Amino acid sequence: EGEIDFSMLVTDYLGNQNTYSGSTDGSTVVYDKTPPELNSVTIVSDNIYDTTWAKVNDTISITFTPNEEISADFALSFDGIDDYIELPDGMVSSLNDFTFICWFNTNINDPWTRLIDFGSSTSVNMFLTPSYGGTNIPRFAIKQSGGGEQQITSSSPLNQGQWYHIAVTIDDNMNTGRMYLDGTLIAENNSMTIRPSSLGNTTNNYFGKSQYNDPYLDGMMDDISIWGRTLDQNEIQSSMYTSLNGDENGLISYWGLNEGSGGTTYDKSSNTNDGVLNNMDPTSAWFFQRGSVRTATIMSQDASISTINSNQFHANYTTTITDPEGDVQFEISFTDLAGNDGETVTSTTNNSRVIFDRTSPADFTVGTVVATGGNVVENAWNSTNTGLDVTVPVESDTTLKNGWIQVWTKVGNNAFEKLGDSTTIANSDVGTDKVISFTSEQVEAITGFAEQDSIYIKAVMNDRPGNETVGTESSSRLLIDETPPSLISATYESNFSDSSLATVGHVVTLIFETDVEIQTPSATISTQNGIISDLGSNRWSASYEMQDGDTEGVIPFQIGTLTDSRGNPTVGSSTTTDGTEVTFDNTQPTLNPVTILSDNPDTEWAKVGDTVTVTFTGEETLISQTASIVTQSATITDLGGQVYAAKYKMTVSDPEGEVAFEIIVTDRLEIDSDPVTQTNDGTAVIFDRTAPTLSMVHIESDNANNL
Repeated sequence: EGEIDFSMLVTDYLGNQNTYSGSTDGSTVVYDKTPPELNSVTIVSDNIYDTTWAKVNDTISITFTPNEEISADFALSFDGIDDYIELPDGMVSSLNDFTFICWFNTNINDPWTRLIDFGSSTSVNMFLTPSYGGTNIPRFAIKQSGGGEQQITSSSPLNQGQWYHIAVTIDDNMNTGRMYLDGTLIAENNSMTIRPSSLGNTTNNYFGKSQYNDPYLDGMMDDISIWGRTLDQNEIQSSMYTSLNGDENGLISYWGLNEGSGGTTYDKSSNTNDGVLNNMDPTSAWFFQRGSVRTATIMSQDASISTINSNQFHANYTTTITDPEGDVQFEISFTDLAGNDGETVTSTTNNSRVIFDRTSPADFTVGTVVATGGNVVENAWNSTNTGLDVTVPVESDTTLKNGWIQVWTKVGNNAFEKLGDSTTIANSDVGTDKVISFTSEQVEAITGFAEQDSIYIKAVMNDRPGNETVGTESSSRLLIDETPPSLISATYESNFSDSSLATVGHVVTLIFETDVEIQTPSATISTQNGIISDLGSNRWSASYEMQDGDTEGVIPFQIGTLTDSRGNPTVGSSTTTDGTEVTFDNTQPTLNPVTILSDNPDTEWAKVGDTVTVTFTGEETLISQTASIVTQSATITDLGGQVYAAKYKMTVSDPEGEVAFEIIVTDRLEIDSDPVTQTNDGTAVIFDRTAPTLSMVHIESDNANNL
């Protein structure tokens, strides 16, 4: 194996001899009997979620690298109707030194047809035509806005149907432009002052198309390169029959046009100025010239193969709904340049694989939707809720692992919108009811969120490769109610005849009403829990029987937090709306002062016929009074201001001595006082019904004779 050596002995008619052992043009033949191999084979998909999976319309790519050259040499064919290549904007906007090189072959050399035309309009551009004005003579021209063209024009016409190698250079330092044909200098302009950088950021950069309404290229192009430096003649000649590596000094872009299929020609430099084929058939536009052929099938379908570089290739296939699910099967067949067949490859070298899944997740219905935090009420969203839990059933399907769920929501008649970000399905979620939680801020930011409207929830589930199923909307509806209840009225009374008073054993009742239905409230009366009763029509009562030991005075109450049926709370109340109150009194009435006197000139004494008066003042309101003086019923007179006078006229049968009395009074709560028998100011009256006697009576005068 290797390069074939040969020797040739030549003898002329005179017998002179000469031996030749090599070609005069450098041509060689290599003998190769070893089958080629693939050193590297990998497979991925362009699935945006997981490149180890693919769904319908995803592209599966196999990249393979042989151990020897298996490349084919292609050229790109332009149909002269509407075929062209479009390049990225601004590719040459920074270039002062410049070189453009390509191979071309015209079928019809239409006037002003283009090999290259970079610009932004008919006023700003540079182009190379193989036939200016229909002369078959190549010309390069460049112009900037507001100026005329600067040109490099050959003098010899070209043939149609023949391959030519053409190069155009601009030398910034020398202001010189040159044109080379097949390595020979054919034209020069020493007054070139316009550079590619003079054109600015060009936005219409084409191969095979003009800025003007000129004919499209009808022919072929191959091995196109653009340089950011001025190549000399030797460099141009040495590169004519050599493919570039892509890392040469000053190289801006290189398109070998050896992809062989597809709608893109790849820039082999690191600048990745890939060209897009417009209106060109992705198969027939690639013209096979020489070399080996590679074929690949993916899932038993022909794959399109493109060249990444001279020894690396892509095989691409876009999946369809009819392709079989599971591990993607493929075959790569290839030969080397000598025609040796490599062994068909059906597996990767790095254990990479792609799984094709065209089945969407099973149909599902979103489960319960529950407000969380605060006062949780079924099918309601209230002012206290801090979150929302949505339950989504996840089928026992391994393709759902690392898939995701997106919850959607709407309020009322608004359109559904995403609620939060999507949630990844973990392995532990598969075969369970997955709960997805949201914050109150997310809920209250839903479009159209408004009082008395309802929140609707649905979800979309995607499996790992992105197959999608829209779930059935949850039957749960959350009514939005964030308005707290209001206390309309509150009144307070006891079951005593005077409903503003109470003592031990009396029942005190607080009756209150709200504007909306509320949950069972709580209330305290005299700091004790009241018995709550639902009176209907949003009216409630709290009652409490007063006990010995309760604090006397105005009986306090406190209505606890009022929470409506949707869970909205409002602060309770400790005051009535009508001013009613109840006073608790568990103390016997007392009298102060209590005074006794008589109408005798000496009020501390009384005789028969004198009237003894006991004056007493109640320290609270009294509803009844009884009094006796010397055990005899006294007449009581109301003097006003809770002051009373009990009177009795002493008789001959009354006992002598200090006059005894007894007073019993009753307060408004019918509590009797203890008998009052003493004054509290020290007064007393002594009754004396006995006439005085003389123990000795003597009479005499101052007469001498006692006469």
